Amino acid sequence: ATKENKLLRLDPNGDVLYSLRLSLTLSCPMQLHQFPMDVQECVIQMESYAYTTNDLNFIWANRSDPIDIEDKDKHLPQFEITDYKPGSCLREYTTGSYSCVELRMLLVRQMGYYIIQAYIPSLLIVILSWVSFFINADASPARVGLGITTVLTMTTQSSGASASLPKVSYIKAIDLWMAVCLMFVFAALLEFAVVNHVARKHMKKYILAQRQKKDKKRRQRGESLQDPVVSNFSYSTCEYTYIYQGQLQTEVTSDITQNLPMEDDNSNQGNEEGDDEALNRPGDVIYVDIICRIAFPLAFLIFNAIYWASYILASHKPTLDTDENH
Repeated sequence: ATKENKLLRLDPNGDVLYSLRLSLTLSCPMQLHQFPMDVQECVIQMESYAYTTNDLNFIWANRSDPIDIEDKDKHLPQFEITDYKPGSCLREYTTGSYSCVELRMLLVRQMGYYIIQAYIPSLLIVILSWVSFFINADASPARVGLGITTVLTMTTQSSGASASLPKVSYIKAIDLWMAVCLMFVFAALLEFAVVNHVARKHMKKYILAQRQKKDKKRRQRGESLQDPVVSNFSYSTCEYTYIYQGQLQTEVTSDITQNLPMEDDNSNQGNEEGDDEALNRPGDVIYVDIICRIAFPLAFLIFNAIYWASYILASHKPTLDTDENH
């Protein structure tokens, strides 16, 4: 339009009709504690600037619903207007009292975008981190690589979710979700460190027990042998180095997690087998993974139940207050 969109009409009885079309960009202060399951109450106020209540009073048209939303298909991209109420207000300044009218609207945020872009991907990342519990403890590169990848991906996901939001000092609902998801994937990475520590501790005990038995036999034959020095081992194979008769010897033992038969005397065979069973406990390592396979999903399920129940119930505010005067 080349001119302002306004209409001025003077009726024979003295009534003046002044109509003006405005396109406004409005802002609404929001509380984002429950974002993206928040419900916001926004107020639009129109106030007299130059004329006090002695000269001008704003009132809504004398009908039940002065606000018309003709096209029901038009809505905000992220919000749904579930309720609105017109009202009147009065502003007191040092220069006098000024009349104003207001429109209060209840906006409910639509969660579809955040469910698809934030919640579902982070949920899948957490589930992916649990795959490491089913990978053999021998596969250190696979488990470490999977753990680091999920942690970095979760960090990137969290940063992307909050990039378009105002920088507020309090914790939002989506921040809590991302923080807990990051904690779960990081805990899955730490679980491998625990498994690795338990396995290495068990292997060292088993290796020393096996060497002591062989040393005992060699000493009985009058041979000289110093204590072995373990150089490298894994969960299924151990390579250790020791000094035997002044020379450096290397020996590889396979399947150390299985009971190995020893060339012992018959009189001592029963006691030594008992020692083998005490030291040879491959289940100690697997037992940690088995516990985590149940504990991690169960803990995450409990968190989801508390999280969704708390925020969805807290965000339930279907209507505005009935008081229209402020």
